[in-house]
Amino acid sequence: MADKGRLIQRGKMTLKKPVILSLFAGTSLLVPVMALLLYQSIYNSNIQSEIEHLESTMNQIQSFIQSEKFLELIPTEWHGIIHEYVSDLSVLSSASWKSFGMGLFVILAASGFILFFVYWILGHMVINDLKMINQKLTEEMLKNTKDSLTGLYNRNKVEDEAQEIFRKKTPQGMLILIDLDNFKKVNDEAGHIEGDRVLKTFGQILDRQFRATDTKARLGGDEFVILLQQELTTEVLQMKLNRFLDEVRLELKEYYKNYKLSVSIGVAVITQDIRSYTELYKSADAAMYVAKRSGKDRFYVNKDNNTCMRENCICCRAICDRRKTLFGEKRRCKT
Repeated sequence: MADKGRLIQRGKMTLKKPVILSLFAGTSLLVPVMALLLYQSIYNSNIQSEIEHLESTMNQIQSFIQSEKFLELIPTEWHGIIHEYVSDLSVLSSASWKSFGMGLFVILAASGFILFFVYWILGHMVINDLKMINQKLTEEMLKNTKDSLTGLYNRNKVEDEAQEIFRKKTPQGMLILIDLDNFKKVNDEAGHIEGDRVLKTFGQILDRQFRATDTKARLGGDEFVILLQQELTTEVLQMKLNRFLDEVRLELKEYYKNYKLSVSIGVAVITQDIRSYTELYKSADAAMYVAKRSGKDRFYVNKDNNTCMRENCICCRAICDRRKTLFGEKRRCKT
């Protein structure tokens, strides 16, 4: 769980990186665009006219400085310095401005594209990191919802799916609870390796006989469960469970013969009286107990969602008519 938390935190931090890198990449692309606009603006009509005006003024200054009237006003030894100054002024021409603008554009454009490719590479690395985190999280989630022995789901998955059903406005569905009778005898006499083989085979049968949309899980030990998202008719349910029992008897016939292995099934239906997974499980568990008391290797559907079917019934004070029907008892429930 700690590793999962660290992965989630790392994922949140990594998710922020593409946004930041996208902003930087977008900004880097703006650099050459701005350089181009600057280069164009230098040579638009207004600035070009200003440059021409500046050149005209500079030419007038040069002419005045080189005139005899100006030279007569200053000492002769300064004439050489004046000529050098005039030469420096001649450099400031329109060609010089064009060279400066082109150089600025090239530098800014190159910088912008270099920055863009740097951020693109960094973004690619971040995406790969996100893929790795997603893969790790998926593996972690599978560990938390899958039974390692049978490949079926585990208790966590069933409870999560059941909670989703009960969140609906009109929940419907069924819970099929299955127990392998006398499985302990297989473990005790044949060993746990053989017991694991039985569980794997049973899990494969379970997976084949029920739909992919049904949540098929091993709760632990020799107890399995199937959560159906919709209620089946009595005929369809009986046909499905009988077909399932027939395949189990065929596939595990040696264990039926040598270890008295069998299957007891209890079925509970989601009704208005059932408002949680716990209540649904209790109803299915009570039905499974009836199947065991009735001889095992069979199923029982708890149509009324009764939960006081066990021998030590303490849930009601009236005469248990259903216990009389099920077990032939004619006494009151213990209070």
